[in-house]
Amino acid sequence: MSLFVAPEGIIDKVEKLRRNFLWGGSEGKSKIHSISWNKIIANKSDGGLGVGSIKAFNTALIVKWWWRFHSEPESIWAKAISSIHNIQGKPDHIFSLKILPEVWNNIACSQKDLDKCGITINMVMEKQSTNEVGDLNWTCPFSSNGNYQVNTLRRKLDSCNFVDTGRFEWMKEIPIMVLTFIWRAKQGRIPTSVALSKRGVNVTSTMCYHCGEEEETSDHMLIQCSYAKTVMKWILKWCNIRLANFSMVHDTLDYASNWGIVQRKK
Repeated sequence: MSLFVAPEGIIDKVEKLRRNFLWGGSEGKSKIHSISWNKIIANKSDGGLGVGSIKAFNTALIVKWWWRFHSEPESIWAKAISSIHNIQGKPDHIFSLKILPEVWNNIACSQKDLDKCGITINMVMEKQSTNEVGDLNWTCPFSSNGNYQVNTLRRKLDSCNFVDTGRFEWMKEIPIMVLTFIWRAKQGRIPTSVALSKRGVNVTSTMCYHCGEEEETSDHMLIQCSYAKTVMKWILKWCNIRLANFSMVHDTLDYASNWGIVQRKK
């Protein structure tokens, strides 16, 4: 992963294993995938679950060698690469001779993956003057401290698959399983009777089990149902928050995000 660019076929197989692990499937048995994989791997800041893709991780690890090559020019291995590929004194974006079928040439070719996301070499690393004499040092514009970080570039690459699911706060005080359920409910991706029926699952009825007045969707089961409204009323009263009328999970979360500093908010 950190030295070789993984073939697309291998990455697809690994991603399939991750999907099966997440949803509980196996080679011989498939389970319902409630949410698209692009939303699962997308950054949390972009509305995703923040799992990250193997492809982005592989590319970020490979690019780290670029950083080390420029930031450690006096190391023996960097001098050897520079001599073998005859790149000393050439532009910074040239890392290898393409006619040499070696590991380093494989590393240099990963720039194509950056180009697909509109990321250039200057966006990953650039020269800056460190003193009045004019000595130059390499810095990473992506990082807050100027040093290259694999996770920073990985998140940047994953942001290419932007998914707009709206604002969502991942609060560390709330168990991750609860947050994940809310995140899915916001997108209408929990196994309600209506959702299961649409996916071909045989259900006795799509009506709400508690009130029996409307079909059981995510918004009805958690917000619109009379039983859910009673629970919500007592929770807001306990938190000393003014009761408001909600019709969707999305509206409820937006309302909660604007509470500000409220006693017992967490």
